[in-house]
Amino acid sequence: MDMHAQVAFSLFCLRTVLMTIMKASSSCVPNDISLVCRGIVTEGDFPLSIPLHVQRVNFDGTEFHADSFPKGLFSNTTWRNLTELAIVDFPNVKCIHNTFLEGLVGLQYLSISSCNGINLIESEAFRYTPNLEALHLEMLHGLAISIVVEALVGNLNGLKYLSLIDLHVSDNDIYLGENFIKAFTGKNITYLDISRSKVVGFYDEVYVKVLFNLKYLNISSTYIQLEMGLSIDGSEQKFTERYCPKWEVFDASGSPSFVFSNNISTYVYVSGNYSCPELKYIFLSNMASYMSKALAMNVILDLSRLNADAAVQVIDMSNNKLVYVNLTILGTDKVQQLQKLDLSGNGMEYIAPSSLRLLSLLKVLDMAENNLLSMQTTEDFSNLFRSATELRVLSLRNNHLTALPKTCFSSNTKLQLLDLRHNDLNDFNIDLSNMWSLKYIDLRNNRLHNLSLGMIHTLENISHHQMTKTKSNESNAADIFSLYRLDKIVLAAKYGYGQSIDMTRELPKKEEHMYWNLTIDLYGNPLQCDCESIYFLQWIISTNIIIVDMESLVCKYGNDLYPLNRETLDKVHFDCVSFPILIKIVVSSVTIGIVCASVFAFLALCIRRTSRRAKHMEFFKRLIQKVDAKLKFVVFLPFCSQDQDIVEKYIRPSLNNLLKQKLNINIREESELVCCGDRNFIPGLPIITEIHRCIDESLVVVPVITPSFLKSRWCKSECTVAIQKARNVVVLMKEQTDTSDADKMIRNLIHKYTRASWAVRDGEFIIRPKWDILIQSIVDKAMETACNGNEKTEIRLNRREEVKKMVGLLDSEEEEDEL
Repeated sequence: MDMHAQVAFSLFCLRTVLMTIMKASSSCVPNDISLVCRGIVTEGDFPLSIPLHVQRVNFDGTEFHADSFPKGLFSNTTWRNLTELAIVDFPNVKCIHNTFLEGLVGLQYLSISSCNGINLIESEAFRYTPNLEALHLEMLHGLAISIVVEALVGNLNGLKYLSLIDLHVSDNDIYLGENFIKAFTGKNITYLDISRSKVVGFYDEVYVKVLFNLKYLNISSTYIQLEMGLSIDGSEQKFTERYCPKWEVFDASGSPSFVFSNNISTYVYVSGNYSCPELKYIFLSNMASYMSKALAMNVILDLSRLNADAAVQVIDMSNNKLVYVNLTILGTDKVQQLQKLDLSGNGMEYIAPSSLRLLSLLKVLDMAENNLLSMQTTEDFSNLFRSATELRVLSLRNNHLTALPKTCFSSNTKLQLLDLRHNDLNDFNIDLSNMWSLKYIDLRNNRLHNLSLGMIHTLENISHHQMTKTKSNESNAADIFSLYRLDKIVLAAKYGYGQSIDMTRELPKKEEHMYWNLTIDLYGNPLQCDCESIYFLQWIISTNIIIVDMESLVCKYGNDLYPLNRETLDKVHFDCVSFPILIKIVVSSVTIGIVCASVFAFLALCIRRTSRRAKHMEFFKRLIQKVDAKLKFVVFLPFCSQDQDIVEKYIRPSLNNLLKQKLNINIREESELVCCGDRNFIPGLPIITEIHRCIDESLVVVPVITPSFLKSRWCKSECTVAIQKARNVVVLMKEQTDTSDADKMIRNLIHKYTRASWAVRDGEFIIRPKWDILIQSIVDKAMETACNGNEKTEIRLNRREEVKKMVGLLDSEEEEDEL
């Protein structure tokens, strides 16, 4: 093989490899009755035929480099059954040729979008699709509306749905006129979407011949002026009334021509005179670019010129700068029958309760994506929903709310859906006691740790009430939820070409139950598995109420997250209930043991003390009865001789007799228990010696202190000896005795110990405290002295008794010997 042949063969192999790679990058994936072809690069990537059951085909050609689609692409007979074709993102294609669609005789829906290179659709391009009902052209920035209009003239007489979204508008297209009329002639178009275009207005004939039959009109994000038309010759004409008998959906969102602001109010209005008896859905959202936050305080929605005889069901004023709102809706009485009002996405900080006062039949109120945190603590917020007694659905999603007034929903007894997700609620403790129709509470992504005991009981009562009823209200609830989900996308599908949409999207997985039993969504909350949440945990695991995504819920216990299940509940229950009970039992047992031991010890101590006291008393009595014992007296009574009359008359006899009674011992009547100097001193001996003897033979010293006692030298000596001998002293002092000049030792004695006082008034001896208290104190002190070292004393006494007995025996033996 020569050199040239080798090079040619190498190039051929390289081309084959490249084609194989490019082929591999393109793939057509069947899905039921659909076929999706992505990564189309060359003409050879288009399928030449399709399975007979395929009805929908989607071509995606981001990398397609040719400037036109291949001719004869749909010539194979298998394409005849195709009903829907979508062509997306072919940036290099510039023209739709006359024969491109040849072979698609059964095609009913054609969508061409995001093909910015297309600037021409040849006039006969649609002649081979006689059954086409829907034509959707979107984001073809190089294609003028006038080009499309020319291609429609005389073709597609069965066309019902036309979308010309975000197309190029030439100077001739600013006002749609004669050619537009010709394009619609012979067609029964009910759906027209010319949104996101620079069309400014229509010729009046366009209005009469084209817009007359529409049910759905979308002129959002345009500058169309509906109040004025232009005649064919260019002269300006105004018309007193326009009749739109079939209009049901009117979307003018983002159209600045419907907003007028002054220094007082912001008007959102439809100017001109209209008669739209079937109008149900009005969309006036996304006008924020033309509304000033400062001028949005008073909003007037003027619908009076629409003459909507039928009840307007939906008004959408979302995504505007309605921050501080006092809303007034002007219109007929029918407007007051509004069923859904959408004020979401406005950054709203305040709305006056009067804004909803006339909308007594309102069923759905969407106030999501606002900032109502600013008014949550005001009385206006508590009264905001009071007049909406027919309300079924309320959305306060993402309003930064941290708390709700307890009675804010007390008048909304027919509420079925309450959407509070994406707030900052720390507590959910509102009055739901009369909301027997409540079906769904969305509390996702708040800051709830648990639900209170009262709220749990309320929810259980609602659930029990619903479970005891039949499913007769299921269809009504489904209709209400569908109304809540109703938006422009849903209506575009409903009024457009036969496209279905799930009206219950974003509902919980167990949606088959939600229409007949209460459902709660707690996902995304920092639930706690602590001791305070045990009742909540027990409830959420065992309740018949539907908990959305129960298997995904987690709670925090300590520093870890645990699934909400029986195992977690058992762990928390053990840590919070069983273990503390065990600890309490152990502590109680130990405490009871300690108490019992203490009681027993106290009783033993009391018994011991009583026993010792009885023993000491017995010993004391025995001691006193010993005639030859050294201790002969209980009391030594020192007094001044000048007070002898009083002492002998009142003190000594009473003291002696009362001691005998108190001790209850067998003593001779002439025996004395009280020793005093004048009665018991032995004559002829030194006074000091006798003082020592008497004090040694007495147990307690009871000085009778008087003014004369304080002056007596011998009285002072008696007190000194008593203190030296460590005798217990009980002072008996006359009242009003001045001790300021007394000896220091006596003053210390008087001030160191408590004392008894006495006086003689009118011949009556008065003593404080009473005699029985004084006698008891003397006896106690005497026992203390007598029993100090009582064991040795007891031994000595016992030995003395034995000696006496022995002496007695010897005496008797001597007497016998003498006899």
